[in-house]
Amino acid sequence: MGYIFTTGACLKSDLYSVIRNSLINAGWENKSSNATSDYDVFYSTGESGDKKLVFQMRATDLTDKNSVITTDYCAASLRLIESYTPGSTGAAGTVGRPSEPWKYFMVSPTTGLLSKDTTMNYRINVNKNRLIIVIESPSATGVGCVLNYIGLPDEIYADEPDSRGLIYATTARADVASNVLISNSPVNIASATSATVRPIIVNLSPKNPNTQGLYMLSEFYYGNTSEGTRGKLTGIYGLPNDNVLHGSIIEDGSRQYFVIVPGVLSSNSFGSAAIAIEVTGY
Repeated sequence: MGYIFTTGACLKSDLYSVIRNSLINAGWENKSSNATSDYDVFYSTGESGDKKLVFQMRATDLTDKNSVITTDYCAASLRLIESYTPGSTGAAGTVGRPSEPWKYFMVSPTTGLLSKDTTMNYRINVNKNRLIIVIESPSATGVGCVLNYIGLPDEIYADEPDSRGLIYATTARADVASNVLISNSPVNIASATSATVRPIIVNLSPKNPNTQGLYMLSEFYYGNTSEGTRGKLTGIYGLPNDNVLHGSIIEDGSRQYFVIVPGVLSSNSFGSAAIAIEVTGY
């Protein structure tokens, strides 16, 4: 399965639409029957065709204010609701776990203002399982970039029917540092009442590059002592945050990897690691 990221640019006010349209074009459905009360409800049967992946998303912050579309603020939000049944046309649907808390989905790693007319660059990889997006603010702003990963990783090692295995990881304002947020437990573990966190498992090279000038890219796994390793965050790689800059290119034969050194804003799901994604024509 390919993980080459494509590159685009748009106004900050258009980023939410880029995300929504990218999901829909990849095979997700927006099942919301009332955009005012239910916002966007993204649903997919996954790459395998037998899942019921679902999450809710909106362009506003945790208090449902300050839209990233119409204002200069930078916080959208989402929540892992586990299930959703649409209502009749124009009527609110039924949300599974309606008390599930909303989580930050930052389009820029800052609590300050960034004009909605700012041109942002993004790098994106999306399929029927998940969306990974890197959003870069202009270098003149000094705030850096953010990476958001939402959905079901393409490689899982537990029995996770429906939307149990759907995860959210971010480099800005994560719930807990060095942890992913996951919708529920696997089937052989008692069901959770709300989304919970699982530690990231990554073994970074003690020196990058090594004495031969080679950069070692490490894979991110997640799990805990009760469940073991549940999955791998496919499509991204970790490396120590030293001797690299944001935008550095690491070449491995015919493959090129773009290095992301994210902006700092509160907790980071990936800890202190820099992140590499595969690109072409950088």
